[in-house]
Amino acid sequence: MKLKIFGTVILALLALLAVGILGYTGTVVGSKLYFLAVERTWAQTGATITSIDTISKPLKYGNRLWAPSWTYTYIVDGKSYSAQSTHIAHGFDVNWYRYEPVAARDGLSRPVGSAVHAFYDPSNPSRSVLDRATFDLGDAINLAISILVLAKSVDFVRTGRRRAANQSS
Repeated sequence: MKLKIFGTVILALLALLAVGILGYTGTVVGSKLYFLAVERTWAQTGATITSIDTISKPLKYGNRLWAPSWTYTYIVDGKSYSAQSTHIAHGFDVNWYRYEPVAARDGLSRPVGSAVHAFYDPSNPSRSVLDRATFDLGDAINLAISILVLAKSVDFVRTGRRRAANQSS
């Protein structure tokens, strides 16, 4: 009896782990795929870089990662807009660096005053990006993990049902 309860607890923990992995990787991949599709429908316009900055995010043990960030202006239907390259998820698939000077140097790839292309949402022109979302190796790995965990979960459930059917016969 104790072994059966232990087995049930283990199965429940495995199910929670699978749901957690699928939830995380599914959300990451789903969000990226959504932006990949949506941003392809956005119109393009000319923009001008007005400032360059660096942003950072904390890591464990007090370390930080740094990335360039640009502020730019653009005009749609005679109305001027200002935006930042990092304000929309996947609006700029950021290159993160361990050192701020390296991120600042990367920011100079679009100097202040330079003309660039911006892609904006025609239904809400205040939403724009400098770079459309891309599907990179990290996204492919997350997609592969999602597919593998989902396939293994389905296989696990099928095997469990077969065993239950065989035990009741």
